[in-house]
Formats: sequence, structure tokens, C-alpha cells
Amino acid sequence: MKERPEYKFFTSTSRLVLYMALALGIFFSAAFLVFMLRSSGSAEFPMPDLVGKYYIDVHNDLARNQLRIVIQKKAYPDRAAGVILSQSIVPGASVSVREKVYITVNQPEPMLQMPDLVGVPLDTAKSRLASMPSEEDVYSLQLAAISYVPMPNVPANTVIAQFPAAKENVAPMERAYLLVSSVEGARPEGVKPEPGKPAAPQTSNMESPVGQNIAIAAEMFARRNIEYRIRSVVSPPSFADSGIVKGFETQGNVYLLDVYYKKPGERYKNGLERIDVELDEPGICKGELISGDSSKLFFVTGDRKAAEDKKTPLVFYRKGEVQVKITCGDSTVYRKRFHPEA
Repeated sequence: MKERPEYKFFTSTSRLVLYMALALGIFFSAAFLVFMLRSSGSAEFPMPDLVGKYYIDVHNDLARNQLRIVIQKKAYPDRAAGVILSQSIVPGASVSVREKVYITVNQPEPMLQMPDLVGVPLDTAKSRLASMPSEEDVYSLQLAAISYVPMPNVPANTVIAQFPAAKENVAPMERAYLLVSSVEGARPEGVKPEPGKPAAPQTSNMESPVGQNIAIAAEMFARRNIEYRIRSVVSPPSFADSGIVKGFETQGNVYLLDVYYKKPGERYKNGLERIDVELDEPGICKGELISGDSSKLFFVTGDRKAAEDKKTPLVFYRKGEVQVKITCGDSTVYRKRFHPEA
């Protein structure tokens, strides 16, 4: 009996569909088996060490391991942006697929530009610090401390020094420190100190330097011709406290300071530096910061009759490249040039 053409077509088509369904079934079964074998083989694995690495560099590896990553952000100005600071599971511990891991990434706030406050009235400086725009937001920088120094030829309540420096990049979490002019203790007109001899220390109504940044405190002492020494350098509770005067006492006319200081992980364009100097020649010792044709006094002593055989720590604020020169009497006891990348 001869098959009808439409019947032959139907059976051929049915057979083809059956073969395709069978092939697809085998393919998906094999794929599922491979997936299960891979999953069962990597259900647990040791937790990698992430601290100190950039999140962007480890993101793909974490995704392949199918870990559920929860990112927490903190801001530390001395650490690179995007670096991992901590992880909730210790390196080497056994972890499973889809396990939740908390990692803390250094993500500083948007960088602001420090306004130039030198020469402006204190009220104007406060207003500029309270309103610092960045893109669509407005931030404020906390004014941490103000110190005063007599400046007979400068209007009272005028900013004469600031920290951080003008145009330096700062984060909203950072703090500002100012040195401001006052009329207290001004010399009578026409009266000048003797050449080569510092004026008598003006200790009357001298406010406490505690809480002030050492860069501002040092300039205040130098402008008042008051001798100070850093008695101890202490590790700060946070990097933001580096450079802050922790405590002090007086010994005669000399201020003995305890200063927080932490060496930064990497050198920036501007920053605090620490040196240890032997004042091993008698006479008046002076410390100068020399930049180009300008110089600024940041350290001065009284007229000493004998040299000192121990090292004196000094902390100063460096703006770009600067040369530090320490003289005692007619002798140079320390000279070094500091570079941002050094």
C-alpha cells in the first residue's frame, strides 16, 4: 500500500522534532551537571586578603566567586581613594558561595579648594569657611582654633596666617586654623628691639596653644619672640589630629609642647614635616623656612651660653619645595631642602 505524501511529510517532521527535543534535553542535562559539579567543587573556598588593594582591581574576582559584597565607605585623607581598609571576614577563613562580606573602602569627600584668608578680616574668613561650594553642593570647613599675636601695623582681627594653605585641596572633614592680629602689647611708637637680640617675651595674656596646629603655634611664638620646645611627639588618635598641640607647660619663659604627629603614608604637595636638630652651638638659635626669595621664621630661642648635646624635635609646615635652615649664633647647625616627592 503506497503512503500518501502528506503522511510521509508528517512522520518526517515528527521524527525531526523528536530528535531536536532529545538533543536539547541532553545538552541542558549536561550543562546542568557541569554547573552542579563546578558548584559543588567550589562551594567553600578561602577568603582572599583584600586590605590594601584597590577595590576596582578585585571586583571581578569577587564577582566570579559569587560573594555578596556590601561596601562601606570611610574617608582618610592620608590614604589613596578606592583602597580597601578592612574586611569583615579574615583572610584564609572558609567562605561559601553567596556569603555576605562587608568591606570598607576609602572614599574621601569631594575635594574643596582652601580659600585665601590672609589679609582679610576674621569675620570675612569665617564666612568663607562656612560656605565652600563644590559642584551643586555647599560645604563648610570647621574653624578649629584661632590664636592672636600683637601686630601694631596691621588692623586688629586681620588674618595673618592660615592652615591649610590657600588653594590647597581639603576635604569637608578637615579643620582650619588661623593666626589673627591683635593690638595687645603693641610697642610704643619709635621703640625698636635691639639689633640681634630678641624682644622680651610677651607672656602677658598669652592664650593656651592647646588645640592649635603646630604650624600656626610656631609662627605665633616666633612673632612674639617667645621660645618654645617640643617636649614630646605623640601618635594622634586620627590622622586629622596630626600636628595639633596636645598639651604644654612653661619652664621659665620657655613653652614646652606635646604635639600629635603622624608621618603621612605618601608626600603631598604641601604637608607637615618633622626634623630632629642638635642645637650644638651657643647663642640665639633661629629656624627659617626658605622658599625662593622669601623666608619665614618658625623657631627662635633666647641667647644661650652653652650648646645643647641632645636633639630637639621640630615640626613645620612645608608648602611645595622648601629649604629649612637652623642657625645658632653665627653657625649653621642644620640645612636641608625638602621636596614633595622626597
